[in-house]
Amino acid sequence: MTGPNGASPASTAAPRSGFWAESLDALRYPLRPRTLLFLAAAALGLTVKPLVAGLLGPGLAQTLQTPLVAVAGVTGLAALVLLPQFFVDIIRRSAAGEDAAPAWPGFPDPAALLARSLKMVAVLLWPLLPLLLYAAALGDRRPSIAAVAALLALAALYLPMSLLRLAVTGRLWPSLLPSNVIEPVVASFRRSWKIWLATLAVLLYLPASALPARIPVAGPTIAVLAGLYCWSCLMRALGRFYGGERERLNWGGEV
Repeated sequence: MTGPNGASPASTAAPRSGFWAESLDALRYPLRPRTLLFLAAAALGLTVKPLVAGLLGPGLAQTLQTPLVAVAGVTGLAALVLLPQFFVDIIRRSAAGEDAAPAWPGFPDPAALLARSLKMVAVLLWPLLPLLLYAAALGDRRPSIAAVAALLALAALYLPMSLLRLAVTGRLWPSLLPSNVIEPVVASFRRSWKIWLATLAVLLYLPASALPARIPVAGPTIAVLAGLYCWSCLMRALGRFYGGERERLNWGGEV
């Protein structure tokens, strides 16, 4: 018996496994050469300006400031446009029970790629908005550790389900509405708490990335590559989670 795409039913849902097995699977997933090469290329594209400036030295980098900014703008934009497609492909393949890494995305429809990239940026910023507003309201005052921890924990709880809904349906506004996000979080918390912890770890990496970024010359590229690696692990975990909770969530969509 086969599904609509000729695949057996067993291949259309991610297998359930223990916490540590799922964690190791997510951590190993981006280690495939094709995935690592794409993430490295994206990291280079996003950090070409500080990398080249570190290689050339401050004097020559200042002389080549204009062409360097132009190249950095083009490569950075290309990386930001292609990364969302790559991450969505990881979610979809993982949800279907596939272990193969996605191919490098191309530019068949630049407008669609740009639209998807902007949607993902909106979904990423929306859960962090309370934390950003709190930081802006502080001014020169010292932040409350308890308040920051609470807002970060809420963002980590909201973000993965919102992002997953966007990847599944391709629709922005339903992916942002609290009523469409909070209810699935509560209904599937038996498994989604693992995703919450993984998302919290990825968000905590953002301030921690300042440490590898201090490495001479290649520091910014290493910091960004590590962040993209962590993000790929989270996408793998999200896809496997959706594969096991597809019927409970009942979103339909493209996956």
